[in-house]
Amino acid sequence: MDIIAGIEMAWKVGQVLIEYCQTWKAAEEEVSDRVIIVESAWFRISKQLEFLQEINLEDQHRRILDDLVRVLVTRLSAAITLINQTLKGESEKRPALFKMMPRATKPRYLLLKSAIDDAIKEVEDWISRFDPSWYLVIRTADMTIENKLVKARESEARRASPSLKRHLRQTQTPFQAAQGLREALRPDSAPHLFLKQIDLERHKIVYSSAQTAREMNNPYAPWLIIDSVVCHPGTDPNAMARDVRALARKLTKADPLAFGLLSCKGIIKMPVDPVSGRQHASLDLVLRMPKGFESGKSLRQFLLEQHDQNNFVSLSRHVAIAKDLARSVSSVHTFKFVHKNVRPESVLLLYSAEADAHAGFLVGFDNFRAADGATNLRGDTEWDRNMYRHPSRQGEYPEEKYRMHHDIYSLGVCLLELGLHESFVSYDAVGVPQPGPLFGNFNEWLESSGHGGTWGASVFLKDYFIDMTLRKLPRFMGDKYAQIVLTCLTCLDDDSNDFGEEVDLSDRDGITLGMKFIQKILLQINELSV
Repeated sequence: MDIIAGIEMAWKVGQVLIEYCQTWKAAEEEVSDRVIIVESAWFRISKQLEFLQEINLEDQHRRILDDLVRVLVTRLSAAITLINQTLKGESEKRPALFKMMPRATKPRYLLLKSAIDDAIKEVEDWISRFDPSWYLVIRTADMTIENKLVKARESEARRASPSLKRHLRQTQTPFQAAQGLREALRPDSAPHLFLKQIDLERHKIVYSSAQTAREMNNPYAPWLIIDSVVCHPGTDPNAMARDVRALARKLTKADPLAFGLLSCKGIIKMPVDPVSGRQHASLDLVLRMPKGFESGKSLRQFLLEQHDQNNFVSLSRHVAIAKDLARSVSSVHTFKFVHKNVRPESVLLLYSAEADAHAGFLVGFDNFRAADGATNLRGDTEWDRNMYRHPSRQGEYPEEKYRMHHDIYSLGVCLLELGLHESFVSYDAVGVPQPGPLFGNFNEWLESSGHGGTWGASVFLKDYFIDMTLRKLPRFMGDKYAQIVLTCLTCLDDDSNDFGEEVDLSDRDGITLGMKFIQKILLQINELSV
C-alpha cells in the first residue's frame, strides 16, 4: 500500500469510527466523555496524516510510516467491529437509546463503555508509536516546513469543535510540539537563559544527582527539578558554559509528555562555596515540573524497592517504565545530542495523581554533548557508572569516541535490570554504591564461563548481560522484551543486523540511526502489552 493510499484508507475508516461514536454522544456523561476523547485523538491523527501528504518523505521514512498507517487502519477497523458487535441486537427503532437511560439495558450500556474504552486504548497506543517518527520527520524537513506548520496550527484551531478545543487545551498539540522542536534546533533561539541567583529550598532525590526545589519561603511557588552540570578540574569553563547553554536552549522547547524530557526554565550559575561544602562550580539546569505531576523517585530507588514484597509493582508498570525510557532516549537523539549517562540514577519517575501512575523522564545531563560536537577520550574508573557503558567506553581512557549507539547500549542494560526486577547497584548507609546481588554473581559467572580472574573483567560485562538476557530475562518478561534488550546490547557489534557499520557510512545527521532505533527498538517495545 502506498503511503498516500494508506492515509486515505485510514481517513475513511477513522471517519466511520467517529460516526459510530457520535451516535452516542448525547448519552450519559460517562459515554459522552469517552466519545470526546475518541474525537480528540482522531482529530489529532487526521491533522498529522494530512500534513504528511504535503511534505517530501525520504524512502526510509516512507516505509516506516506506511507500516504505521497499515497498523492504524487495522486498529480502527477492529474498534469499529467491536462497537458494532456491542450494539448489534438492540432495536434499530430506538436510535436515542442512551438518551432514555432508565430504559436501556445496564449490561449493554456497560459493554458500550468498555468497547469505547478499548477504542481509546487502541488509538492512544498507536499515537505513542507514531509520534517519534513524526517528530524525526519534522526535524529533518527543509525550511519550507515552517510556514506549513504555522498554517497547520491555524487550521487545527479553526476546525476543532468547542468541546474538542476544551479537550485539546489540556495538553500541547503535535503541531505545537513540532514547532517547539524546530525552534529548539535553531542556534539563535532562546537568547536569555541565565537566571539570577535566588534562594531555593532544595531537597535531594534519593539515589539521583537531581534535586527538587522551589523558591525559599514561598509555599505557593511551583516545584522545580535542578540538574547540576559540575565543572570538574581540567574542564574548560567557557566551553562547558557554551555546551550547557546549547542544551538548555533545546530543552526550553521540550514538551515533557511528548518527549520524556523536562522543559528547561533556564540556568543558574553556582560558584564554589566551601561553607556549604560545594567544592566545584556548577551550572544548574532549572527544569519545570510537568503540570499535574508531583515529586517522585529515581528509577534506582524504584528498583531497590522491588526487594520488599510490600512494594511489589505489577509487570505492566515495569513495561510502562521501559517504554518511557526508550522514548526519552529516542527524543535525546531527535534533539541532536547524546546523553552519555543513561542509568537508573538519571531517570526520574514523577507521580501523577490524576493517572495514579508514574511517568519516566531522563535527567542526569552532566556528561552530555551535542551529537555533532567534539568528544573526548576521557572517562573514569567508577565501576557503578562503567557498568552501563559499552566495553569500548569503559575506564579512564576509553578506546572509542562516544556516539549515539553508546546511549542505546546503556538503555539495554537499564531495560535488562528493569526486566529482571533487580537492581545491579545497592547503597550502604552513607550512600556509597555497592554491588547488588546480580552484579555480585558476575565473578561466579566469570569462573564458570572460563574467563578466569577479575583483572580486566569489566570488558566481559557485556557478555554477562547478554547471557542473562538469553537465559533469565524471557522467564520474567517474555521473548519479545528479551529480543529488544539483546538488540540494544549488540547495537555496536560489527555483525549486527540492526545497527551495523553500513549505518555509520551512509548516515546523515544521525537520521538513519534515529529511524532504525524507532523501527527496531521503540516500535517493538510499544507493541508489548501485559
